[in-house]
Formats: sequence, C-alpha cells, structure tokens
Amino acid sequence: MRRRSPGRWRPPRTAPQGALRTAADLALRVPGDLSVAGFDDAAPAAGLGLTTVRQPTRLKGRTAAQDLLDRLAGRPAPEPRALPTELVVRTSTGPAPAS
Repeated sequence: MRRRSPGRWRPPRTAPQGALRTAADLALRVPGDLSVAGFDDAAPAAGLGLTTVRQPTRLKGRTAAQDLLDRLAGRPAPEPRALPTELVVRTSTGPAPAS
C-alpha cells in the first residue's frame, strides 16, 4: 500500500472524519475495504457521505435538565428511558466483504 504525501496536516473535527482521512491516506476504499459510521449526524456528515446515527440533542438536553431539577427538588430519579434515534445511511458504509 502506497501512502499519499501528507502535505499540510489538518486535524479532523471528528473521529469519523479522521478515520475517513486515514483510510484515504492508506489508499483504502470506503466502503469497499472499510465502513465508517459516526454518531450525532454532525453538520459535516452529509457532505462527507458519512453514515451516522441522528439523535434528538435538544430533547436529550431538556430531559437531562429536567431530571437534574427534579433531583435537586428531592424527587426520585426517573426510570431509565430510551430516546428516539435514526440511522442515516450514506455512502461510507457497505456490506461486509465476503470471506
């Protein structure tokens, strides 16, 4: 495998961006040789074709804040609950290679 010239180094904004950049540096095909997925559906994800999990960040924040206020007011901790998520499939993932 031939590595590309590093040129000017730019730090990745997210771990998946770093994985995509490293895959390119190693001449790995995404998704052919490697699948990459992220979490939070951050703004650059769509432009990078990054498969990601979208979560309701505002609802998550409001829920956490309300739970904290309830605890500070002496109310019992709520039961754990799951918030909705959505898998956003883009071009960075594919089927596993055949063995």
